[in-house]
Amino acid sequence: MKVAYVSITPRAATYKLGQMILPQLEVGVHGVEVVGMFFFDDNAFVLRQGDPIGERLAKIAKEKGILLMMCDACALERNLAKGELALVQPRRHRAHDARRGRALQPRRGRAGGLLPRPVCRAGGQPA
Repeated sequence: MKVAYVSITPRAATYKLGQMILPQLEVGVHGVEVVGMFFFDDNAFVLRQGDPIGERLAKIAKEKGILLMMCDACALERNLAKGELALVQPRRHRAHDARRGRALQPRRGRAGGLLPRPVCRAGGQPA
């Protein structure tokens, strides 16, 4: 069975991931194939370079081809990313500036609402 984890509750990344899921993945007894992990709120801090849980997770993600993502708005708010937040109109696939009411062409460095931004590609390559 393939699963993806979404870390949204407080301490989900530091406690549930760091003390339950990750140790099982490291020794190969997790029982399911993890294909992705998505981090919201303060849980995104574990994806910082140098974070002990994040470094262990990056190693496992690279070995097992796990896609790691974080909420772009959460990353911008916590200074984990640079850029500006824009609202997204899903049907048109164009960003929309709610302050001025004008559409913006998506471009590199622009975050988009709660759309996931890959931290690394499957296989551990930077996105």
